Amino acid sequence: MIEIFLKGIAAGFIVAVPFGPVGILCFRRVLTGRRLVGLLTVAGAGLADSIYGTMAAFGLTAVTHALLTHREGLRAAGGVFLLYLGARMIRARAPQKTQVASMGNLSPAFLSAFFLMIANPSVIVSFLAVFAALDLGAVRGYSEMAWLGPGVFIGSAAWWFVYAIARTRFNSGLQGAGLRIIDVSAGLLVCAFGVWQLVELVLGR
Repeated sequence: MIEIFLKGIAAGFIVAVPFGPVGILCFRRVLTGRRLVGLLTVAGAGLADSIYGTMAAFGLTAVTHALLTHREGLRAAGGVFLLYLGARMIRARAPQKTQVASMGNLSPAFLSAFFLMIANPSVIVSFLAVFAALDLGAVRGYSEMAWLGPGVFIGSAAWWFVYAIARTRFNSGLQGAGLRIIDVSAGLLVCAFGVWQLVELVLGR
């Protein structure tokens, strides 16, 4: 069971490599926002990864098929949501040091990352490929597989420590214009991902 748990951590960490829009969103919020906001953003993405990883591991073919069948609709919603998030990043103002976190502004941090990740059911395919590489196909029994989901969540959420280290290294330069450059750059990248996703849908890819 411990081996399955550790392989789940490895799978979650690999799939959550920040090459896509969710990774950019997580990195930007950890780097420029309050630590708790960044943590909840990473946790939201990690929960979605955990759900998809568990589905792939248990072979929930009916649910997986339904999600992949409606992949175009989910991608369209995800593309529009990316444009919205990108625009919000570009227009964002740096948080004031005296600003106090509340549930009202923490909940969207978790939910935005969760729904953005859950709107991409092709993540299941990524997990299947990683599971094959980690030799999880030979695992038998639900009791063993039950350890996989928590492992995936921890592995995915572990990226918060990477982002936090980056914030510590660059924190002295994250003032004024520096924060603005990060916000605008991240916002433009996320908008570009949204446009690319919508264009691919129109082209039927």
